[in-house]
Amino acid sequence: MNISNASINKIAGIGLPKVQPVGPADEPEVRGTDTVDVSRRASEVAAGVRAAKAAPEVREDRVAEAARKLREGSLERDPGRLADRLLSSLSGKE
Repeated sequence: MNISNASINKIAGIGLPKVQPVGPADEPEVRGTDTVDVSRRASEVAAGVRAAKAAPEVREDRVAEAARKLREGSLERDPGRLADRLLSSLSGKE
């Protein structure tokens, strides 16, 4: 006896439906109506990025202050504290 899917389907009364290919959707094509909704937070982030790009590469005021403290001998020398302050300033928790 040879058992195949066709014979099993015939015995079980299962008829597989024939699938007909369909063409493109019958909806009319719409052009030129794309919109984008940007959240307030995304707008704020974009403004921050623009401000950062517009800022000078070197903050002359901070360099001058560090040079003055170095000359006076009052420049902070605790590398752990300096690293913590750098990380805090980069994460916005300053």
